[in-house]
Amino acid sequence: PKYEGGAFKYSDYGPKPSNDGRRYGHNIKLWNPNVRDRLIALYRALGKRYNSHPNVEGIGMIETAMGQALTPLTKAQADGWFDNLIIVQQRMRGFFPNTMTIQEINYPRDYLKQITTAMVKMGGALGCPDVYPDEPGLNF
Repeated sequence: PKYEGGAFKYSDYGPKPSNDGRRYGHNIKLWNPNVRDRLIALYRALGKRYNSHPNVEGIGMIETAMGQALTPLTKAQADGWFDNLIIVQQRMRGFFPNTMTIQEINYPRDYLKQITTAMVKMGGALGCPDVYPDEPGLNF
């Protein structure tokens, strides 16, 4: 299938189970170039409508933490996810030249330098969704 379903399930240890009784969330299969291109098309349409809109200051993507996939991702899938995230952000920056574009960045550590360097180079904004001062994964 062209989009491989578009999303993958990840473990969610939250309080509300899914309809099947299991706890999981969904994240985008961004390693798939067709999924990436659909997301780019969405940002293109949003940019045409909302770039420089007086009530829109910025547009962003959720945090880089992908969750613990129920079916483990391969290294190629994880690498592709982050490579394509950068491509999406670069294109989004072009669709919103007068509006702040934001990427929330936290995990996984192995990709932090790659994504932060790319965001700074393209003039995007960085955010961090995890501000817990004692978070072990963020103290390095």
